[in-house]
Order: sequence, then structure tokens, then C-alpha cells
Amino acid sequence: LEIEVVNVNELPTITTPTLIEIAENISQVVKLQGIDPDQDPLSFSISGGEDAALLAIDAGSGMLSFLSLPDYENPVDLNQDNNYQLTLSVNDSQGGSAHSNLTVRVIDGNELPQFNSNSRFSVAENQTEAGQLLATDPEGEWIRYQLLDSPDQGLFEIDAQSGQLQFLTSPDYERASDSDANGIYEVSVQATDQ
Repeated sequence: LEIEVVNVNELPTITTPTLIEIAENISQVVKLQGIDPDQDPLSFSISGGEDAALLAIDAGSGMLSFLSLPDYENPVDLNQDNNYQLTLSVNDSQGGSAHSNLTVRVIDGNELPQFNSNSRFSVAENQTEAGQLLATDPEGEWIRYQLLDSPDQGLFEIDAQSGQLQFLTSPDYERASDSDANGIYEVSVQATDQ
């Protein structure tokens, strides 16, 4: 008696966890992972879920991404609770498929402060006041200002709390003391939130 064992297509599975947390303002969520006992090539898709229209997936690589950057303060998922619900599918090359539910939870992330003052000031000679820099933070955190390495950094000081930029010595129009002696002083300022 001879018994021949023949291959039967075994279904693939998705091995990615069913809950993924990401910080707001990041588009790429996760690269889905799957296994197939027959080692067939796998392709991934979004097959359903109440928030399916808000994300996309690369079928070959399995990279899941938001179509628009998620904003923790303004969620657009169906329940507006920052939990995006999807059903994912993995398919092998022989017609086998498997499904998995996934929740993508968007968590609050630190948003960068933004300057909303001019980046160019025109001031009269013989005075030390150069200009007032102003930055705001989307989360309302306090801002600290500091000078960064720049061509004319050594000629200025900045108030770390107010953003008031001043010359250390009053500039003289007839005798420009900036690095390239053209009367245009270049300085870089950084605003940092808490």
C-alpha cells in the first residue's frame, strides 16, 4: 500500500498586532506582517471597517498610511475618539485569504512652535533694539528663545522669555559691523516649547 500526501493550500495569517498607537501628525502607521505556510507571495488590502476610507495600504509592502495627517485635537474617525477601525485582508497567490480587525489609536504628540513675527526688520542706526520675535505653540505651552550659531550671532542678545532681540552695541550705518560689512545682519533664533 502506498499513500501519497499532496499539498493543499494553507491559509495565510496576519501577524501584526490588532492595536497600533501612533502620535498625531505622522502618516505612516505600520508595515503589516503576514505568514503563509506554503511561502506564497502575500498581498494586503483594506477590506472594510468604519474608517477604511481614511487610510490606504500598499498591497505589496503592506505599508498602512493615513491619507491625511491625523490630528489628535480634531479627530475625523467615525466616533471622533481617535480610534480608527479597519478590517485588513491578506491574500496568497493561490486564492487563500485571511482577515484581521485593526484599531489605529492616535495619541497626542508635541506640536512644534511656529514663528508668526517678521523674519526681516529695518531699524534706525544708533539704537540697540533690533526687533520683537514672537512664536506660538499649538498646545499653549510657554516658549523659550535662544540664538543659534549664525554669521552675526556675537553682535546680538535675545531675551529668552520675551523674544526681544537687541544689538549688544548700537549699530552705525556708516561703519557696518556685520560679517560681510553690507549693513544686513544675519542671526538665527530658535523657539523651543516646554
